[in-house]
Amino acid sequence: MARSGAGTAGITVQPSLFDMFYEEFLAQFMSAADPNEISQEFMKLKTDIERADFIMRLPFVRDFEIKNKAGIKCIEKAVRYREEGNKLFQSEQCTQAILFYNKSISYCPHPSYEQFQQGIEQEQEKVKEVQFADDIKDKNKRVPSKYESLSLSYGNRSAALRKLNQYEDCLRDIARAAKFGYPKANIYKLWERKGKCYEGLKRYDLAAKCYRQALQCVKESNLGEREKASKTGEIQGLLKLLRNTVETSSIAYQEEDEEDQAEPSSSQEASAPERPGRKAQAQKPSPTTPNAQASNHMVKAASQVSISHISTTGSIRPDFEVPELTYGHNPRLPSASIAIDLHFSPERGRYFIATQDLGPGDVILREEPYAAVLESVFRVNHCAHCLRKTPTPIPCYECATVQYCTETCRDLSWLEYHSVECGVLSYLEPSRCLGRLPHLALRIVTKTGLQSLIRHTQTPLPTRDQVDPGLFDPTSYRSVHNLAANTDKRTFEDLLKKTAEAIFMAKCLKFNGFFGNPSSPTPESQRAEIFISSLLLRHLQVAATNGLEMAECILKNNDITKFDIIPVGGAIFPTMSFFNHSCYPNAMRLGYQNHQVVRVIRLIPKGGEVNIDYGFDFYATPLEYRQKRAGMNYHFKCECVACSHKWPVYDRLVDRPPQYRKKLTPELTMEIARQAANYQTAMEYLVRLDINKSIPILAEYLATMSELIVHPDARYLDCEEAYKQCLWLENRGFKVLKDKQVPKGLSNISLEKLKQ
Repeated sequence: MARSGAGTAGITVQPSLFDMFYEEFLAQFMSAADPNEISQEFMKLKTDIERADFIMRLPFVRDFEIKNKAGIKCIEKAVRYREEGNKLFQSEQCTQAILFYNKSISYCPHPSYEQFQQGIEQEQEKVKEVQFADDIKDKNKRVPSKYESLSLSYGNRSAALRKLNQYEDCLRDIARAAKFGYPKANIYKLWERKGKCYEGLKRYDLAAKCYRQALQCVKESNLGEREKASKTGEIQGLLKLLRNTVETSSIAYQEEDEEDQAEPSSSQEASAPERPGRKAQAQKPSPTTPNAQASNHMVKAASQVSISHISTTGSIRPDFEVPELTYGHNPRLPSASIAIDLHFSPERGRYFIATQDLGPGDVILREEPYAAVLESVFRVNHCAHCLRKTPTPIPCYECATVQYCTETCRDLSWLEYHSVECGVLSYLEPSRCLGRLPHLALRIVTKTGLQSLIRHTQTPLPTRDQVDPGLFDPTSYRSVHNLAANTDKRTFEDLLKKTAEAIFMAKCLKFNGFFGNPSSPTPESQRAEIFISSLLLRHLQVAATNGLEMAECILKNNDITKFDIIPVGGAIFPTMSFFNHSCYPNAMRLGYQNHQVVRVIRLIPKGGEVNIDYGFDFYATPLEYRQKRAGMNYHFKCECVACSHKWPVYDRLVDRPPQYRKKLTPELTMEIARQAANYQTAMEYLVRLDINKSIPILAEYLATMSELIVHPDARYLDCEEAYKQCLWLENRGFKVLKDKQVPKGLSNISLEKLKQ
């Protein structure tokens, strides 16, 4: 329950609690005095701490408290989701079954962070076995593990993963199932499944070891004698098949080795000539190859096998390579290239200019966010910490709201911020009144911590109308606190709502002990609550102006006309916030999980401003809408080249013939024709996803034609859009398509098709 002040009915806690809080707050706020008078009084306040203190004095707001957590574990939901997953698994719908097992795992009771860490330390001392809760003297009486539901859900998900040949994920889930007390009567299933995974990975030595362990566990199971005999015969059959596979692999390898000895390659002859008086020796198989393992380690495996060991090596490495900065780091701006620098003017504020000529593809900024949050709809298959796409997530220790890709990310999240967000995030969603910004503002505060916030705000900060000549540290709270909030341009309604949001989030933090023991408030904790409310209010305003989307690209069926960019979250990037907007930008943002990169897409001369778009461009968005969005969301009037010259949208440019800045001489005409032919070649590479061949051709076209054509030009925009797609698709694991794999109808690609 949530409790309100005297004279106010109690409010039942539910996901839309803020809506009820806000409606009651508005009713009392507007009935306390003359509405116009109180509105004017509120707008006269100069600072965020004055606004927070003003609202906190209302009896309803002052006495409002949150009493229960939301989005917590629920064994009934866990069992229900697991049973639904079982039905799908039995009907061979393994992919769909995994989605239900994921939900079941998120709702299963779980050890606390402290209990789990103690368990990990104990686990490291064990080699083969784990202690199961039902391993007792009286074998007829089974005592289920406290976390058996969690172990069963992990075990069932591992079965579905094995069916889909996702062996590495399956092995991790097998270990987790054992760790949380999988029933000993069925532990042979995990050993057998683990053996099949190792066999699929061609780790035949470990597969044999797991099958033998499964045979031993069958003897110790509660199966009837007939069932034991049947299962024993089945596993022995797997061992026999494994031996045949090993022998076949060994014979095949020996035959290949003999052929290599009889007919050595020219490279071998050149690199290792036979010395006089020395006999040629057969090259021994490398111990790292599957065939070597097959021939040498079928019977004697040097490595020990544990049913509950989870490998965490390299667990938070990115799925793809993040491009490095071109030309090296800027010594004053660590996230930026030396090729750009920060300037200030009263009209533009702080903005980036090129310190040298820049060309298409140059990487001019590479930054991790100060704070990032995942959209709630993507929590089912993305890590809440690194934002990595995660088909088989693991749960939070205490709530069912967020999930993670690995134990490493979960622990980092818990230690950095989630311990004070756990159990209250569900109060921020779903909501009719709350937007997408509160969680980001909350994350800035929780990640920084109360003591750090106090320490930072006690030191003087440079105004945002200055360019600090010293080092700009994007990992420091100062870099976030000093971003533009545009408070003076906000309406009464906007400021009042954001103040209510800030106070509500501070109440959530109070409930989770952010200010100390919530049941024993002190004058210091009450002042801290107002102080944090004011910072939350500031960061709600900062996020509205400077928050950026975290996005990932998708490509359906390897068809570039089905390419899309999906926003999966929001973040604050202190350095990136200095880029100004243009409806025809010369640079673009690219998302790489928990990184953002800015790359040049058009020639930028030395001294020219470098800009990006804020989510709207001229060729897809009418002028009136762009101006309205710039004014309402970002509080400025856009005067970029596209707006000041009233450029038409793309659809009105398609039939317009190209215009050139220079007189068309025969040589120039031939160059234009050559570039047009090269562009078609680049598009052929693009539809085959041969990105590395397409990028340099498109970059040359953009660099050459930018100096020749009069902008805007539909053909130039086609090339620019194709180049942007290439930058998104580069180094993301897409394989080059063969002719028969290329989707039909992709011979003539234009911007219109690419934007569909």
